[in-house]
Amino acid sequence: MSGNGCNGFRVRILPEPKRRIRILTREETDKLLEALSEHLRPSVRFALAIGCRMSEILSLEMAACRY
Repeated sequence: MSGNGCNGFRVRILPEPKRRIRILTREETDKLLEALSEHLRPSVRFALAIGCRMSEILSLEMAACRY
């Protein structure tokens, strides 16, 4: 392929959210996990590890997972 394959395409840049985005410290993560009920810990640990929204995790189907 020669040239730029994206010529002629326009990309709309979405605005950044105005709210503050912060990352939990290791200590905050440990406190959060300790405060949770035992049945919620795996879902929250998974969310923290991969950065998904809870709605995305809860709607995840095994067929979509590659392992």
